[in-house]
Amino acid sequence: MNRLGITTALVGAAILFAGCQDQTPTAPTDDAPVVSGPNAAVITQERDAPFEFTFDGCGEAVDAEGLDHWVVRQTLTPTGAWHFGFSNNWTATAEGQTTGNTWDARGSNNYFFIWDLTDGAPFTESWVRTSRFIGHGSAPDFILQGRDHVTVNANGDFTVYSTVDKIICH
Repeated sequence: MNRLGITTALVGAAILFAGCQDQTPTAPTDDAPVVSGPNAAVITQERDAPFEFTFDGCGEAVDAEGLDHWVVRQTLTPTGAWHFGFSNNWTATAEGQTTGNTWDARGSNNYFFIWDLTDGAPFTESWVRTSRFIGHGSAPDFILQGRDHVTVNANGDFTVYSTVDKIICH
């Protein structure tokens, strides 16, 4: 799966995850967190989810499977801005399709999105990803890193767009 596919899958999963409880932002109640300051509504959800995927790990197709712990946060402010973010931490085991090498893996993602719902702009989006694979025996260690940032101004113009993905092979 390429970076765009992984990005789309994770963002889609986060949005679907956030909607799993069929909740819409509402004012805090006795059983919801109370927020001080200008926030009008907050939803925070957590969930564990198993996963599996295949990727290019330093020249070899690697199959990974594990458990992902998600925390999703949504805030709707009185001014109409939507703050959406998720973070997830995961653990996995992985195996090379050619060599049979094995790895233990740990990773984290942090995603944040701010959007003015009143007119669709401005918005900003940031996403940082890090995954570390520790090889057993002769299997090499490697790190997957990624960073994306997008900013759209009040006129709807993209003022910042950057994306960096890399695999560091040891």
